[in-house]
Amino acid sequence: MAPWVQSANPNFNTVLRLSNSGAVTGPVTLSLTSPAATPTATTCGAAQLAKLASIPANGELSINSADLTTCFGAFARGDVRVTVQSQSTSITAKLRIVNPGNVVTEQSLGAISTGVATVN
Repeated sequence: MAPWVQSANPNFNTVLRLSNSGAVTGPVTLSLTSPAATPTATTCGAAQLAKLASIPANGELSINSADLTTCFGAFARGDVRVTVQSQSTSITAKLRIVNPGNVVTEQSLGAISTGVATVN
């Protein structure tokens, strides 16, 4: 769960990074909850945003505010649940938000290790 993410906003930028140190994953699905403004959708997959088709082996998937706006419309802010279809046990997630004063806030969202979610 990535809390308090932003849709396209010139003052704030959200980047959600999913790192994969294992084999290529299956599809990634995003689900929006608690939006501050009315979204155009509440779920998003590869059909709406092609980069959600997989996370490359030993690579990463980066999702920013513009991507979230493509998925959900101008929802202002909300929480995003990320689901990765994978047998990989080497996925970590981090959230970075840059505010108008260029102050960066980064939060470790958790990891999948030996098939068990570890939430920070």
